[in-house]
Amino acid sequence: MIKKIVIGVISAIALIFISLIIFYNINLSAVNGDKSITFTINSGEASVNVIKRLKNEELIKNELVTKLYCKLNNNTNFQAGSYEINQNMDVKTIINKFNTGDVIKDTFKLTLVEGKRLVDYIEVISSSLAFNNNDNENLTKAINTQDKAFTKVISNYNSLDEVINKYIIGIDVTEEEKNNINIELNGVKESYNKYKKELEELLKNKDYQKELIDKNWFIDDSIFNDYIYYPLEGYLYPDTYEFKKGVTVKEVINKLINTLGNKIDKYKNDIEKSKYSFHELLTLSSMIEAEAATADDRKTVSGVFYNRLKDGWTLGSDVTAYYGVHKTFTDVIYQADLDDCNAYNTRSNCVKGLPVGPINSPSFTAIEASIYPNDTEYYYFVADKNKKVYFSKTYEEQGRVIRDLQSKGLWL
Repeated sequence: MIKKIVIGVISAIALIFISLIIFYNINLSAVNGDKSITFTINSGEASVNVIKRLKNEELIKNELVTKLYCKLNNNTNFQAGSYEINQNMDVKTIINKFNTGDVIKDTFKLTLVEGKRLVDYIEVISSSLAFNNNDNENLTKAINTQDKAFTKVISNYNSLDEVINKYIIGIDVTEEEKNNINIELNGVKESYNKYKKELEELLKNKDYQKELIDKNWFIDDSIFNDYIYYPLEGYLYPDTYEFKKGVTVKEVINKLINTLGNKIDKYKNDIEKSKYSFHELLTLSSMIEAEAATADDRKTVSGVFYNRLKDGWTLGSDVTAYYGVHKTFTDVIYQADLDDCNAYNTRSNCVKGLPVGPINSPSFTAIEASIYPNDTEYYYFVADKNKKVYFSKTYEEQGRVIRDLQSKGLWL
């Protein structure tokens, strides 16, 4: 009897062990699908975060099993860079790529600065794709020679003609090669116009917007509001990205939006518990981004806005007035602009709460500030010309602060 029990226990253990091995191997096998993406590992990024992103991108079957595989095989030294990964690769193949540094060689970087508007991003993305998605040897030579200058020019983009003029100055090539480059740059201008048109059409495409809503928990029907100027304003996350040459406009935009999702995923529970939707929090974040520079100032500015929202005040933010009349902060703002009745202008009496949508693409610290504001008694704030923010509890107190700044020559 005891012998039968022992045999039964051993058999049960063996069965469990075999089942675990089968489960382990099944979950290390390829997902098997049509998806293929450029997957970027950032410098210093933890392997556990990389594995989590692989699961989010549906490139592996099981996050825990993949972590276990890496631990058992001591394969956690992932090398930074961009990799071509598809759903027909098993875990062993993917991890081996990361450990050997089997990166895509033919790539380029795209930098999007926080606090900029969608129209700015359209310009930067269009010009960057036009310059980098080319096969001309002379132009490639110029790009490689002027890499640092090129990056600086693109990140401070004003107009394509200005970029081109700065771009070809000082290139160490012969006159004949420089003439050829000038000819090719005319082709770049045509390419730029093509990419810009593609971007504008994609970003206003209702079917694409519905597709994004279906795939992303943080995007909802708020973007369909008729009063919103640009439905995806704020959703393109500002960062430095690496793309392979030949990347499409849609692949770029998907990457920017997916990055926003990855950044805020850890806050999902707190966001869903908030009385505000993520669209509203992103809108608030964009205002905070434009109003304050430091992380702590941003949290206190957020607290001021929360106080005003709670008490039913207008938010009284100049930055929304600029956006509402399509002006930048270098433009002259008139009283008529401040009084203009549009769905963004919180300086007017037309908008009692938050604007209809974001006014720029905010940084991560601004997004955090909108979710976790400082608990404060302040209802007012002003910034001096050095971007230092001063907070007040009353209108009279704020008036004294402004007069003091004016007397010290610190007023804008």
